[in-house]
Amino acid sequence: MIMKAVALAQVPGTAETLSTLAAHVAAGALSVPVTAVHDLEQAAQAFAAFGAGALGKIAITVT
Repeated sequence: MIMKAVALAQVPGTAETLSTLAAHVAAGALSVPVTAVHDLEQAAQAFAAFGAGALGKIAITVT
């Protein structure tokens, strides 16, 4: 299965869309890699990257 990458924040959420995505995740057919890890002090940069459409998960670490 080929899935097009889209920023979910830009797609109107529906119960059907979320249900379909959940089914793909549960089946192991969909995974989203962590592409960037930021310290808490870099949270502003992390949110800026997200807002710019960065693909993958952006993680913020808190220690």
